Amino acid sequence: MIPFFIWISIPLEVTVNLPQKKTSEKVTAAVDDTISSVVTKLGFDLDTIVVLYKERPIPETTKITENMNLSVLEITSKG
Repeated sequence: MIPFFIWISIPLEVTVNLPQKKTSEKVTAAVDDTISSVVTKLGFDLDTIVVLYKERPIPETTKITENMNLSVLEITSKG
């Protein structure tokens, strides 16, 4: 008998707080998504924001985990 694996990708839900806009967004992310891919889905330029997790800055290369609660602070504008 040959073993086989079935890969199931369960989407993760991430809450992204936007304190400067006084709102939050729910984003569905894949298991292999990063902070970068989530904030890009929301239309942010990574050069203009700081992402916080548990009130501390977090690298954009960090993998998303289940029920992550992020805050996005806009630190500059493109114009």
